[in-house]
Amino acid sequence: MMILNSVEFLLFFFLVSVLTFAIPATFRWVMLLLASLFFYGSMNVYFLLPLFGSCLLDYFLGRKMAGTLPGKRKKFLIISD
Repeated sequence: MMILNSVEFLLFFFLVSVLTFAIPATFRWVMLLLASLFFYGSMNVYFLLPLFGSCLLDYFLGRKMAGTLPGKRKKFLIISD
C-alpha cells in the first residue's frame, strides 16, 4: 500500500515526474494515466473499476462535447461531474 507520506510514494512521485518531462509531450497523458492507475491500484485493485469507468465516461463525453454547439455543452459538463 502506497501512502502519500511514505518513502515508496516519494520514489514513485520522483520517477513519474522525471518520466513526464523525459517523454514527448504528445504521450505524457498516457504515462500520467498509467501512473495514476498504478497508484490507485496499489492501494486496492477494486479502486480501479470506478476510476476506469470515470475515465471512459469523461473520454466519451468529451468527444461528444467537441462535436456539439457551445450552448449544449453545459449538459455534458453536468453529466460528467
